[in-house]
Amino acid sequence: MLGTRDSVVDAIVFFVAFHVLTAIDNIYAESIADFALRESEEDLHLHWKRKSSKIDFNARNSDHQLYRLIIKLLLFLYMGVYYYFMPFLINFVPYLDLGIAKH
Repeated sequence: MLGTRDSVVDAIVFFVAFHVLTAIDNIYAESIADFALRESEEDLHLHWKRKSSKIDFNARNSDHQLYRLIIKLLLFLYMGVYYYFMPFLINFVPYLDLGIAKH
């Protein structure tokens, strides 16, 4: 956004405006000091007894094994295909002839 500004003054104005916009959530979070849920959570000291990744696969029941396999498959598809390879595949989309545009 700053690269499209013509003068230094415009760039500084937009930089300050962007900084103020990013500080709004901090200002809002600091304004709710008497938040009852946060105080009750500090009193309870909630924590997990064990991580789900530390449980042996064979110790799970069949429903949990199926859910775990589906989660692993979806994570593989997201990380392996969508996250890594999709940016490279998008480069070839303009070369596909789908018959939409006739010259």
